Order: sequence, then C-alpha cells, then structure tokens
Amino acid sequence: MLAWPAVAWALLALAGCGAALQAEDSQTQDLVRRARESYGAKQYEQAETAAGEALKRAADNPQALYLRGLARVARKQYALGRDDLEAAQKADPMLLFTSGNKAEFENALRIARENTMTALDGAKPSPGKSDKPASPTAAKPAPAKLVATGDPMLDAVKRAGTVLQDLSGSEPTKLGPDQLKVLRDAVQPFERKQVAVKLLVAKAGVDPVKEAQRLHLAATQGPATVVVVASADGKIGLYHPAVTASEANDLVAKATAENSKESLARKLVATLGLLAPKVQAPPAVPEAKPLPPTAPVGPTAPMPVPAGPAPWMYGVAGLGAVLALVVLAKLIGRLRAGQRLARGFQAARPQLDAVAQGLGAVATGLRAKRDRGAEVAQQAAELAYFDALAMMAQASEGEVADTARVERAVRLLDEAQAKVAEAQASLASAADRPSPRPGYCFFTARLLPDARDADRVDLRRGDVRLTVLASREAGEVLRRGGVPTVRVVNGRHWSQCAEFVPETDFYSDRCGRAFVPVTELAWTFTGEEPLFVPSEGRPDYKIDLSSPA
Repeated sequence: MLAWPAVAWALLALAGCGAALQAEDSQTQDLVRRARESYGAKQYEQAETAAGEALKRAADNPQALYLRGLARVARKQYALGRDDLEAAQKADPMLLFTSGNKAEFENALRIARENTMTALDGAKPSPGKSDKPASPTAAKPAPAKLVATGDPMLDAVKRAGTVLQDLSGSEPTKLGPDQLKVLRDAVQPFERKQVAVKLLVAKAGVDPVKEAQRLHLAATQGPATVVVVASADGKIGLYHPAVTASEANDLVAKATAENSKESLARKLVATLGLLAPKVQAPPAVPEAKPLPPTAPVGPTAPMPVPAGPAPWMYGVAGLGAVLALVVLAKLIGRLRAGQRLARGFQAARPQLDAVAQGLGAVATGLRAKRDRGAEVAQQAAELAYFDALAMMAQASEGEVADTARVERAVRLLDEAQAKVAEAQASLASAADRPSPRPGYCFFTARLLPDARDADRVDLRRGDVRLTVLASREAGEVLRRGGVPTVRVVNGRHWSQCAEFVPETDFYSDRCGRAFVPVTELAWTFTGEEPLFVPSEGRPDYKIDLSSPA
C-alpha cells in the first residue's frame, strides 16, 4: 500500500471539469463501434465480421459477444447467436454491455432460444446440425445448478421455473424444436397462474404415473408445481396435489383418445390444455381486510319535501347521489390499494434484509474460498435482488398503488434467497483460496475476493497519481469508454463514512444508494485511506481529473 504523506488536498472539487478516459486498446473499441454501426444499418454479415475481429483481440469482450450474437440471430444462425448472447451475459451478468437497452438483448435471446433445442432447459440438439460455437469463449455457459443427486429426472424437477426436457435418450429425440415451441405456448396458462410445469420425457418402459408422483414428492414441490411425465413409448402421467389420481387418469385418457393418431407432443399439449383449468394459482400477497364502512354506500331514505317541487328536482338529486357514490367508491378503492401496497412492503422488508445479509455472507465467503458455482449463484441472486429493489421503488411511484409490482418483487426475492442458499451450499465444500489479497472497489464499495484479479485504475490530477481497484461492473463501464460513478453517503465518499461497512452495506440500503459522477465528488485525502494500492506496472485504465487550463 502506498504511504502517502498526511496532506489535505481537494482532489475532486471539479465543477465543470473534463474527465478523459484513456482506453488500453482503442482498436478493439473501434471494431466494436463498427459492429454496432453495421448492425444498426442492417448489414448483419459485416457486423458479425467486425465483432469477430474484436473477439480475436479480446476473447471475453461482452460487447463484441453481444453484437455478434445479435447479428447471428438476425441471420437466423440461432444456435450460434444464443451461445454468443449467453456468453455475453455470463461475462457481464449486470448487462451493462446493452447500454441500457436490455429489451433488445432479452428479445434476441428469447428468439434464439425458441429456435433451438436448448431453449428449454437442456434438451440436446437434434442430430445432423452443425451449430457449434465459433470459439471457446462463445460456448454456452453452464447454468447454475442445485447439488446433483445422480437422478437426472429429479435434478430436472428441482430446477427453478418451467422445465421441458427430453431425457429418453431416443434418436431422434421425441421433442424437437417445433414441438418445444408448441409446448412452450401450452404452458403459458400455468405460468400466468405462477405455476411451474416440469414436463419430462422418460425412457420406454417407465410407469409415468408413478414416476410423476415420485418426482413431485422427492423434489418437495408444492401446489406451485405440476409434474408431467411421458415415456418414450407414448404413455403419459401427471401429478399435482389438487388433482386426484382418478381425475388425472381420466384427463390423460381423454387427451390421448382425442389425439390417438397424433404425435406424443400433440398429446402432451392436449393434456396440458385439459389440466390448466384444474390447477389453481398459489396464494399471493394477502389482500387487506375490508375496511369498515365510513359512510353509507347505499342511497339514504328520502327526506320529506314540501309539496309541489318540480319533477326535474328529483332527477338532479338522484344524479348527485350517483356521483357521490362513484367518488366514494374510488376513494375506498384507492385506500384499499394503498393498504395492499403497505402489506406488500411489510412482507417484502424481512426478505430484503435476509437476502442482503445472505449476499454479504456469500461475498465474504468468496474472499476465503474459490468456487465457480458459488460465484454464478451469487450473480444470479444479485440480479434478482436488485431487480426486486427497482420494482419496489417503481411500485411506490405514481398516484395508483402498484401491488402487482410488489408481488413480483416478492417472487424475485424468493428466487434470490434460493440462489443465496445454493451459493452457500457450494461454499461449504469449496477449496480455500490460496493467500488471498482482499480489497474493495473504489467506485461501488463491492468486496473483491482477490485484489490481484481486479482492474487497476490510475486517478491523476496534475502530477499526483493514485491507483485504486475497480470491480467487474466499474471495469465494464471503463471498457465501454465511460467513467464509473461513485457511491456516496451523506454527500461523501463511502470510505469516509464510519457508519458504512462494505461487508454488510454494499447490498443493504441502510445508508442509501446515492451515486454521483467521480468528477463531482469533493473529497480531501489524508493518505490514510485503505483504498490506494501500489502502482505495479502499467495500469488497466487512466482517468485524468485535472481541471482544464
């Protein structure tokens, strides 16, 4: 660590100052920009070529992988495009490479997955297709998995979300890309009810009825999961707690009889269509109890009036009563919606705190142990957690309480908790990290498992040079030609606030989540801060904070 003299100097009080970033490889960035321009001009082949050249220089550049994936999807090279897009997401789980246009990425990945076998949780590609990744870095990343049990059927059921998978080993496979697309449409009524469908094709000779019940119980699934098993020889069985065995048998028999000459996939679609109305959604965030009436909601008894009023006066009085009832109903509805929103926030707050603590524990554990599975699960948990935070912030905005967003946030937090548990399970058996050098990101306050793996950034002002560490997110901003923002607490850099503890507060919003441009932060250095590191060799990036002459 640098031993800076105790000198107080204002480093970043730079209103209107210029921030110049010197990228290490301008040629790679030029190729990425060329790929983006070609894609925007619908010159997909040129975009793919330019992105490929950029990847030769930087094999894990998420922007280049992203643009090549977009171009390949546009050229209907779906498997190759899917691999590139998933590799980009693996390299940057925060999706910073999309420059804020996440919808473009999600739409391209959805199209690529819908047109490939692997779109639906691990179905293997059809024989005879030669869609292979163009480079090892573009290969499909291994998805985060639960601890394997040695039973492929059980492992598939334990995976989160809907699973449509052919485990029969038949050649050709029973469920090809076209069949999977139709089945994906057939499970949407279940997903709208927040019910996951685990549809598996087993080997011939398996009793699908017994197998569906065994898998549902062994995987400890509840009413939010339906298990449907089909054998390679055409038999179908299903299990859900709300459907009796006789009802399930009758339902399957009807679907099979009506489609006796159709394929197995068509029989499964018919089975799902008959099953959907019988499966109810799991309970969501509890509704608020009815409010006691604050005013009569029906017309009051007419008051005696003097004899001889004009008839039109009765009409005016009736219209006024109707308008009053409408206004009263709207007020009561808004009040009840506000109560539901408050209940939703009350239910989500313990989950937010629990997930934040769990993520902090995982981050601390990764500083002592090295495990790729735990890192992948941590990234997935972070995505769900920060999406839930954003969704709850959006729910509290506007004139109408958005309880649907709160309910969605609660489900995201459930997913984050599951991923945190998965990461902690992986860490329990992980190997120790040899001689770690822990650190913190100067910009985001993220814990860094090993400072040797972080980007080094030179902050320069005049002749003074300080070297700090940057996390993956901040490094990605630098690679895209930007300057990262800095987390502040009460208007000061986070490291100068004693109440901010990175191990617990990086995820927590206890101290707020304010970020400002580094050029707008006023900070007096004493030389005792633990964030400066020795300048070893050539830095990864340089940020010049000198005031313009």
